[in-house]
Amino acid sequence: MKTEYKDAQIYMQASLVLFGDQLDPNSVTKALRIAPDKSWKKGEEFQSHGHLIVRKTGLWSIRLRRHTDDLRGLIDELFTQLPLESDLREIIDGIDHVRLAVFVSSYLNETNATSVSLNLSSKQIEILSRSGGEIMLDVAADPEE
Repeated sequence: MKTEYKDAQIYMQASLVLFGDQLDPNSVTKALRIAPDKSWKKGEEFQSHGHLIVRKTGLWSIRLRRHTDDLRGLIDELFTQLPLESDLREIIDGIDHVRLAVFVSSYLNETNATSVSLNLSSKQIEILSRSGGEIMLDVAADPEE
């Protein structure tokens, strides 16, 4: 027996990620008028598992997370927070690359198997294209324990 699609445990995360060697997170925050969930400049150092890591490029990112099967709604919510009328690489100094990163996870077992349809509207694709971006999708189906 399969679980109904509406009852499946689906988690989605959508992020707008900006990269650039000369990216200044404070300038991006000021231009977009929204604080990032994470950001750093190229060359910043941090410790990870006892090792010193140096950031290879600058990054500014905003992210939304939800238990939902509505990718369009999640991306609409993300896009309404940002002024995406034109190519971000042209209006904000230091941005080399724009990415919409989508992560989807569904928890499955013998009685709960489902698939997830990932749909973007033509308007969302147009907005992303106008902003100079690409789409990266990561999908995982994790077995429940």
